[in-house]
Amino acid sequence: MKDFLGVPLGSLDPDPNNFVAAFEGSAIKQTITAKAGDVLSFNWNFLSNESLNGDYAFITLNGLSELGNSAATLLTSNMPFLKETGYQTFSYTVTTSGTYTLRIGVVDVNDFNETSALLIDDVKLTSTEPPKSVPEPTSSLGILLFISYQLSVVNSFLNQLIIGN
Repeated sequence: MKDFLGVPLGSLDPDPNNFVAAFEGSAIKQTITAKAGDVLSFNWNFLSNESLNGDYAFITLNGLSELGNSAATLLTSNMPFLKETGYQTFSYTVTTSGTYTLRIGVVDVNDFNETSALLIDDVKLTSTEPPKSVPEPTSSLGILLFISYQLSVVNSFLNQLIIGN
């Protein structure tokens, strides 16, 4: 998973010095282009069957941030998992315009026996910049067609005057 995400070896391990390591996990990534002031947001729900180890969900955009973990107090789940955080909202305001790689994932720590999952919904990159006014092409085309029609009527009228005399 570290190769797919492009993160350094051991960066997903919670405590490698004490042999607390990420055994497996799942992740998604997406390259985005954002302007300073844009807001990235999404809803998330961390679910887990883990009882002993600290499975966790994360996001990386400007460094690793934990979304939820199985060691925290979680709610009883109605899903096919024992517990969950419930839906929460992640929001990040971009400070510098540029291209970023958004990485979101979930890691199973120190075992393969009890799984965890992460639900992601309603991902948005919202611009704080007001929309630019752009004239509609159909308006310009309509004006050109009207002018063209008027010129042909005037031309036809002039031709009739010249030919009629």
